[in-house]
Amino acid sequence: MPVIRISDANWKRLQAWAVPLEDRPDDVISRVLDIAERERHALIEPSHRVRKREEQDLGRVSDHLEKQAYRPVILRVLKQLGGKGETEEVCRRVFEETSAQLRPGDLRSTLSSGEPHWRNRVRWERREMAKDGLLLPSRRHGLWELSDDGWRAANEA
Repeated sequence: MPVIRISDANWKRLQAWAVPLEDRPDDVISRVLDIAERERHALIEPSHRVRKREEQDLGRVSDHLEKQAYRPVILRVLKQLGGKGETEEVCRRVFEETSAQLRPGDLRSTLSSGEPHWRNRVRWERREMAKDGLLLPSRRHGLWELSDDGWRAANEA
């Protein structure tokens, strides 16, 4: 098996994708390569833009997973975390649970922030969930916390 050396900065980046006490470095690298290969395939596919417009015109599947599809996953993740979690941890777990359903457009970066569309949609859904009373208003930046209604919904999800 080959040995590679990576910088401390890249090691920290890889750790953000890892499931503690479960993933080996090879698991994380494999996961990241899977995403990169799906993204590359979507970018070099010649008829992608035309087909996307045709699908939208015909009311077929869009280039993105629907924002609402993240809600039950967010509820489940927060329940697993004991009712609250930091943005990074929640988003990482949501990604792990939805990665097989993500579409090419979900993996592309948004123009303004550079973050992937899927993550932007997760954060927007978090906002909607707070409006709907499923999450408590943020007591501090980056904390997602289930309300009583959120706990009820998480137990039903």
